[in-house]
Amino acid sequence: MSKISPTLAAAGIVVAGILGVTVPAGLAGAQPAQRPIGPDQSFVGLVNDKTVNASVQVLCPGPIRVNERGHPVAGQTIGVSDVLASAATSVGFTGSRAHSIVATFTPATSTAAPGSVTFTSYGDEPLPTTLNLPCYGSATVLFVPRPTSPTARSAHVNVTFVATCGGPVCPVVTSDRARI
Repeated sequence: MSKISPTLAAAGIVVAGILGVTVPAGLAGAQPAQRPIGPDQSFVGLVNDKTVNASVQVLCPGPIRVNERGHPVAGQTIGVSDVLASAATSVGFTGSRAHSIVATFTPATSTAAPGSVTFTSYGDEPLPTTLNLPCYGSATVLFVPRPTSPTARSAHVNVTFVATCGGPVCPVVTSDRARI
């Protein structure tokens, strides 16, 4: 079998794209398929590609008041990764039955917006901008194997919420007396 030069393959892909012809995945240089989540696998949770000391930017109108909430700024990620070489302090295990991992912010986000992301394969997903999160403070994101089993173990990532209000500083008001 003869080899195709990289230049020739690239030219063929461009021509095929212009003509609307389907190109075999091997020639197109497609992303490798993500590994599916299955039983008896170790994993870590990721928030913005971090397993520890993660932060989430939250869009909040200023000034920030006690217990004010907002939505995550677009472009952030949440994900799960199989454990290869990780400095994570929290490693989960899918147990004998799991085929998915559900990531949930705790304490729970508002019920008015989806509060969890379900993964059936390893990788990152966009952090939903519909979440209703605190403008400041911290929380834990739990990564729970589903369905569970006696051998399953959750992972977690501690996150700090950082208010973003469109200006250089988001002033914090410590009481609601300013609204009276």
